[in-house]
Amino acid sequence: MSAFILCVVSMPAFGQHLKTLSKRGNRTQIIGTSLFRGHLRSTMSMLFAAVIMLLSLEPAQCQNRLTAQSLDSSKTIGHLLTRGPVSESFSMHQLPLKLNLAGIGSGDAGLPGDFRSSKVIHEDASPLMMLSVKPVSQNLFHVNPLKVAGVSAVALVGLFYLERYQEQAWWHGHTTQFRFVNDGSFAGNFDKLGHTFGAYIQSSAVTNAMEWSGFDPKTAAYIGFAAALLQQTYIEVNDGVTKFWGFSPGDMFSNIIGSAYPLAQTTFPELKHFTPKFSYHTSTQYKKVHWAQSYIDDYEGLTFWMSVDVHHYLPASIKPYWPSFLNLALGTGLRNYVEEESWQHTVFISFDINMQKLPGNGPILSTLKTVLNYVHLPMPALMVSPKIVGVALKF
Repeated sequence: MSAFILCVVSMPAFGQHLKTLSKRGNRTQIIGTSLFRGHLRSTMSMLFAAVIMLLSLEPAQCQNRLTAQSLDSSKTIGHLLTRGPVSESFSMHQLPLKLNLAGIGSGDAGLPGDFRSSKVIHEDASPLMMLSVKPVSQNLFHVNPLKVAGVSAVALVGLFYLERYQEQAWWHGHTTQFRFVNDGSFAGNFDKLGHTFGAYIQSSAVTNAMEWSGFDPKTAAYIGFAAALLQQTYIEVNDGVTKFWGFSPGDMFSNIIGSAYPLAQTTFPELKHFTPKFSYHTSTQYKKVHWAQSYIDDYEGLTFWMSVDVHHYLPASIKPYWPSFLNLALGTGLRNYVEEESWQHTVFISFDINMQKLPGNGPILSTLKTVLNYVHLPMPALMVSPKIVGVALKF
């Protein structure tokens, strides 16, 4: 069902291009480019639908099994901390006791689900046995097709209207043959950070939505990576057939890095303590000259940050004195920017708020915290390049 809804939602995109073709005359080059764009959008939507359909066929499972290993009788046996997510490893704490497993079943002793042991340990059993816990055929992640279809439909509708905006802002009336460009010197490569961060937000948002829909974190991260990379590739290919732009390998590399970062955070959990963020305020140059077509081209007004969870790395003796929600962030931006002529890179160190560490776990509040955690809120900062200057509030 989810794939069917996705296909239906993707149809207006192709239909709109066919409708547009009838108004553009018979110029072969423009018609060919428009057909190419229409087919590309429709094909990418179908591919995304197919991926979602295949992945939703089998809900992720985790196998649990209770086994026993001999332990010298002089040692103690641990008790199992079974409260909390079953997907996490169970902790063992040494306790001076013997354990009677006879009669343990679902719900007994706080054990979730159906647990079995290879041996029954009686109170007079010797030597003692040490238990290791692994999941027994429990469906910990249940993919909800309706949630998947709803999330995907909303995403595709949003992307369709985003593409309409991009068509009018950048591509309309400027079609040409596909070409590559080397724009490594454009804006001092600052636009590459924009590509990286934009792809990161898309990948992260889709990953969160797929987890909410019931996918396990790793599968959700792969879907997020694929969805973001498909969308960013579509944009880059359209740039490739636009007169003033072109397909930029540098932009594409940045898109890959941004799309892959949430997946890397899932694969290497230590990266979860390093969070990309952005901040924006309308620059004076943008207000006066207004050369940029949209705020995302206002490079002087944008700052990109990497926020570090300092509390996680502090020694245990110092942690009580540092708020867990207070991060440190390293940011970079531009100033004195003259389009394609000159610019000056800036580097800042600033405090930052880790929204995920703030209290409150309701569904609405959790979603709000997730969204706001993409943004670096105004905080005191220190400019360290090109010169050292204190900033009361860095936007």
